[in-house]
Amino acid sequence: MNRRNLVLIFVFVIVLIIIALLFITLPAMVHQKTEVLIDQKSGAVESLVFMLGNFTLGDKYFVNSEHPPIIHINLVIADETAVITWHIVKISMPEIKDLISSKVGFDKYIVKNGYGGNVISEDVTVNEKGDYVFVFLQSNDNISVQPYNSTISITYWVN
Repeated sequence: MNRRNLVLIFVFVIVLIIIALLFITLPAMVHQKTEVLIDQKSGAVESLVFMLGNFTLGDKYFVNSEHPPIIHINLVIADETAVITWHIVKISMPEIKDLISSKVGFDKYIVKNGYGGNVISEDVTVNEKGDYVFVFLQSNDNISVQPYNSTISITYWVN
């Protein structure tokens, strides 16, 4: 081998080492995953009665602060004259039941809320681990007990 070939081999080896180091130090790519948290089919809702569903968001849903999980709310009440008020509340189920029964209210725990007709489809970004409750109320007292379907899912990122 001549000197020129040795230099080419040396440069080639150095380039391979640099490429290998780049792949080792690159951050792991994250990808999305979706999971159903609550799936209520053929439920029954009465006017002015709180409906509750709870879930806990632990470490697996929070890969980093740049990729917070997103909760997807889908709720349909059969009667088109229904009026839905909904809340995502950062609180445990026993705590919210106590607050509702004592009529104290849970405003300070609300992450996001809204209202609309008989169909709700919303996304809520969540930034903290913990216990959450999905609360909704059908507030048109001119209609009787109504069937409803509710799905709460979460999209989160994993390495």
